[in-house]
Amino acid sequence: MIHSYSPIAGPADPTSAVYPLLPVNLIYKHQLIKYKINALVDSGAEYCYCLKTIGEYLRINFKNRKPVISRAANDSEFTGYKETMQIIMDGTKVNVPVIFSESLNKSFPIVLGQSGF
Repeated sequence: MIHSYSPIAGPADPTSAVYPLLPVNLIYKHQLIKYKINALVDSGAEYCYCLKTIGEYLRINFKNRKPVISRAANDSEFTGYKETMQIIMDGTKVNVPVIFSESLNKSFPIVLGQSGF
């Protein structure tokens, strides 16, 4: 897939960093987030990640789910819960496995990794 990114300057110093961001919509079953959320494209991430609060907004039930342990680039571990959902990018719907976690950086509420693309 080829998409045009929406790079923005980093929060600390506008000249120091530019992030590859892709505006996306999320769908889980019949729940849709109508406004676009900027997702960070991370080609080094194996999976896609999303803040757990967004999953709760989409009415995903995380109770009785088996936790998934992921490892960050700094070698720290964090816990999440896997669910498949649809991501809409540039009008294209893609079914993607997503790990929902409370441990993500809130500046990047969605991280698009390799799995599903």
